[in-house]
Amino acid sequence: MLKHLESEVRLSDTAYDLRMLTGREPLTNPQDNSIWMGASQDWPVLNLWFKIEPESALVQSQKGLNLVRQVLNDQWNTYGIYAADGYGVGGRPWITSHYGFHIVFWHLPFALSGQYVDLSNGTLTFSPALSVPYTLPVLIPNLFGSLSVIASSNDNRLFTLSLSIGNLSLNTLAVYNVVYPGSVHLTAGQSVQWAG
Repeated sequence: MLKHLESEVRLSDTAYDLRMLTGREPLTNPQDNSIWMGASQDWPVLNLWFKIEPESALVQSQKGLNLVRQVLNDQWNTYGIYAADGYGVGGRPWITSHYGFHIVFWHLPFALSGQYVDLSNGTLTFSPALSVPYTLPVLIPNLFGSLSVIASSNDNRLFTLSLSIGNLSLNTLAVYNVVYPGSVHLTAGQSVQWAG
């Protein structure tokens, strides 16, 4: 899989994102070299799950999202397909908008946090891909919160799980296999903290 991901960049990279259709020269229709923005989010997610450093893994995501945020200035109208070079409209929206494309973006927070949840057994664990310090979202159906990790004394880390929406009861809460000592019962506005 890693070789495949490397090949995607080698064969399909553009200034805007990864091309979908390549190799047809001369260009024969408007879909040649078009960019599917989902690729820019799937590519880093797969790299993160393979333990590639976030700085390298997030390059494609940043490229695609920054095109929308900083060049097009239209982050609420994310298109699925963008034009690549060859038609004089490189990086411009091509087709489809206002559809379920945003769902692809939601793979990224889970890959960054390494969140695993099994509410039937009361288990919530994290294996974040980031270096300390950081704060990441905790996304569970009917629950929303955050996980913050900072450096503390003696090369330990201080973990804080805060709940903003919902109620959460856990038997096991752990970050990097550092387990919270005891069960957890939180309602919105509460948090727990532990070190390790």
